[in-house]
Formats: sequence, structure tokens, C-alpha cells
Amino acid sequence: MKFFTITCLNILISLNLLAQSSIQWEKSYGGSGSDVVLASIPTSDGGYLLGATTESLDGIVAGNHGSSDVWLIKTANDGSFQWQKCLGDLNTDGIAALVELSDGGYAVLASTRSNGTQGLNQVYGNHGSQDLWLAIVDESGNFLWSKCYGGDLQEDARALIQKTDGSLVLVGNTLSFEMVDSSGIYGGWNGYVLGVSPDDGAILWERVIGGTGSDYLYAALETPQGNLTLTGVSSSINGALFGTFNHGTEDLWVCQINTSGNILWNFQYGGSQNDGSRALCQTASGNYIITGNTRSTDGDVSEFYGLQDAWVLYLSENGALIWNRVIGGADNDSGFAIAQRGENEFIWAGETSSIDGNITGHHGGRDALVVTMDFDGNMLELTCLGGSANDFTRSIIPVGTSGMIIAGTSSSSDGDVSQNNGNFDAWMVKFGNFVGVTPDLQNTSILQLDISPNPATEQVTISTDYSGFKNWLVYNLQGKLMQSIENEDNSLTLPVKSYPAGVYFVKMVSPTGMVGLNSFVKE
Repeated sequence: MKFFTITCLNILISLNLLAQSSIQWEKSYGGSGSDVVLASIPTSDGGYLLGATTESLDGIVAGNHGSSDVWLIKTANDGSFQWQKCLGDLNTDGIAALVELSDGGYAVLASTRSNGTQGLNQVYGNHGSQDLWLAIVDESGNFLWSKCYGGDLQEDARALIQKTDGSLVLVGNTLSFEMVDSSGIYGGWNGYVLGVSPDDGAILWERVIGGTGSDYLYAALETPQGNLTLTGVSSSINGALFGTFNHGTEDLWVCQINTSGNILWNFQYGGSQNDGSRALCQTASGNYIITGNTRSTDGDVSEFYGLQDAWVLYLSENGALIWNRVIGGADNDSGFAIAQRGENEFIWAGETSSIDGNITGHHGGRDALVVTMDFDGNMLELTCLGGSANDFTRSIIPVGTSGMIIAGTSSSSDGDVSQNNGNFDAWMVKFGNFVGVTPDLQNTSILQLDISPNPATEQVTISTDYSGFKNWLVYNLQGKLMQSIENEDNSLTLPVKSYPAGVYFVKMVSPTGMVGLNSFVKE
């Protein structure tokens, strides 16, 4: 057992050189149907709002109007459920984006195929087979008003911004040809951007952006100058894409428009196969980080692992490529959300089905993928989240300088996922700083820490010679924090009967940074 304990201690040290985060808590929400999260935001009361598309009629889902509804889940800071609301009508309604409004309440952007009567239904005034749908709710999620935008064919909602002037910007894509602006309309799918009033949804301006190929917008942000930077996928070289170079079938597309809708700059990046973006953020320096996916092995793509890889690009404030990185393995990998955290790093999240390349720790099926990088393109941390089924994320929220909230979807009930209510559930995970061994171990005082009995079935007693205030932390083999206890005692009796069988690591930390480490086996 002494050999085993030393081996586990070495494993713990090795793990901390690679991973600096741990799960503080995770929660699943939903019913027996499919509940898929595509958006999340922090709220001004310190909690979180998740935006999902639900097909459930039971569990905590109440008030579903039809085939599928927009579903809002409000939680407290610790993930505890506060309230839920279903928005929509008899047909298919799917969430795209959320914002908390500056004067209170929330704006919700969705795609809708429903069409009812004003005064009787939440969705009314649909122009075609599918419209963009803007819904405004109060602080408790109660429906206030809504408006549809589109033409006689089909529109697809993607992103929502409240600008500093208070107006709302709706971003999506259109197939409807009657929506013509001063630049004309072009074939296939085009990007569609509208500025609307937050008071009644009246259109302030609109812009269709595209060429004769298929062009899609997926993400947008407002710059400090009030311009809009947009990103997505394009296969065009004419129309609004005139002057850009397309490398193959589909390229990652990024452009900036001013308050009049005029294009200020426009770039395509990629290789000879399909490449595209799904999210972007602007850094404190004014540059941009974009994440998406690539199937190319040439052009602007630095390397390739197989099938489809996650792709991260760092651009100047004028859209010029500075560097790019590829993360993946032999299967499908992609990035869907990105944010700066602290001064020197950023985090992005998506999904992976790979078990090789630079992907490690895969649980099974499809995993949520969370990666931390610095602004030189170095990967600082990679974490696979999930269980033996399919799990993925579409949203990430930085918390302080080392934490994060991952909002996604899970069909697992094992691994990192504690429960499943049926089919796909809305899933939220809180990550915090992993209080593990620092890489510079020669500057850390290691204290004696004894654990008995070991192995254990009911409880363990952890003891030390160190006197004074201390923090006791218990982790499982995946780095998930199981318990954190603070006291001044020289020993701690820890009930472990409810722990699943396996290896657990114990760390004791003093206020001066001295550390005690050991492990035990729960049978």
C-alpha cells in the first residue's frame, strides 16, 4: 500500500502539471424529452440564465406550447434552480441567443416556424416558413412582447447584441429574396443583420451580406467604436465578398461593418476543404480570437489531425491573421464558444469525439471540450467533460481570473455527469481553480499527511502534525472536487460511504502555502 500511495501521489503531481481546473459543481435540468442548451449569460443578480430548445413536457419543464419551445432556465450562483419559462407556439421554435437588457428583463432571439394571432399567441406575424423571432420577457421570464423578422422563404437566427446606444442587433441568415437593401441581394444563403428598437422591435436598419455562393453569419460583437464585427462561413468571392480570396469550398469569414452597414474590412481564411467559425471575442488589446473548425490540410491551416479539427485564429484589430492553432484528433472536433479570461489567457469550448491527437481524457461518445490558451497560441489546459454518452457545450462564461461556467447539453449519467432526466438534458458545470501541486515543487513545503484505514469503506481519518488553520480538499481521479473543509484541527474524520469506488486524493493547504498530499482507495 505504501507503493500504491506514492504512485498515486506522483499521478496527482503529474495531473496538476497538465490541468489547473476542477469541477466545483455540475447540474442537469430537463424532462424526458430533448432539452438542448445553445446560450447562457451571467445575470445582474449573480446567477445565470440558460437558453435551451425543449421538447419535454415533464420534469421541471412546464408550459411547452407545441413541437419544440424556447426554454429559459434561471439559476442562482451555485446552479440551484430558480425558475423556468417556455416561449413559443404550436410549431417549432428554437433558441439562438440571449441578452440581459440594460433597463431590466431579457431579450431572446430564436428561429420560429410558428404563427398565431396577436393578443392570443406569443408568436405572430411570421412572414414565411421560418423567421427570426425576438421575444422580450421581464426579470422573472414573463412574456411581454415579440416580433418576427423575415421574408417569404426562410431565416435562421444566430446572435443577439444590445449596443451601447441601447438598440438591439439581430444576426442571422436569410434565403428570402425580397429583403433587398442598397447593395442588392445575392443567391443562396446570405448573412442578415438588423438593428431594432428595444421598446417595440421596430426596424432601425437592416443589411444583407453575401455573394452568389452560400454565406452564413454565426457570431457578432460591438467594437468600442460602435462598429460590428461579424464572423461565419462563406463560399462566395463576389457581391459583398468581392475582393476577398476563397481558398476552397467554404472558408472562415470575418468582416466589420459600420453603423451605416458599410463594410470596413472583409477576410476569408481557410484551405481547400470546408472551414468555418462559430464564435469570436475581442481582446483588451483590440485584437480578435475566433474559434470554429477546419477540414483542410493546406492554405491558412497550420496542421491537421483528421476528419474535422477545432480551429483557433488570432487576428489583428483590422482582421489580419497573426497565428492559428489546430486542436483535435482523428474524429470530429469543433469550437463553439470563446472568451478572454484575465489579462494573459483566453478560454474556448466546444466538442470532441476524438481519443488521440492532442485530445486527452475522453470519456466516450461525444465530450464537451474546454481549452485554455495564451495569446502566443500555447495551450495551457485541455479538459474533456462528460460521460459515456454524448455531451457538448455551446456557451462559456469566465468567472474571475481562473474560473468558468460551461453551459451545454448531456445525455450521460456517469463520469462528470451526476444525473440524466431523459434523452438530452440542459447541463451546467462550474469550474474553479484546481488547488493542486504547483509545477515549481522545490519552492513548496510538503507536510506529512496520514490516512487510515486505507482502503476504506465507511470513513477515513486524515491526520497531520501541522497545527493551525488549514483547508482540506478531496478530489477524485478526474480532478473533480468532492469536498472542501476548513478547520484548525490536526485530524479530520471524513465519511466516504457515499463515494463511488475508486482512488481519491487528499490535499491539505496552510495559509502560508505549505501542502500535505496523500491518497486513499474507496472500496
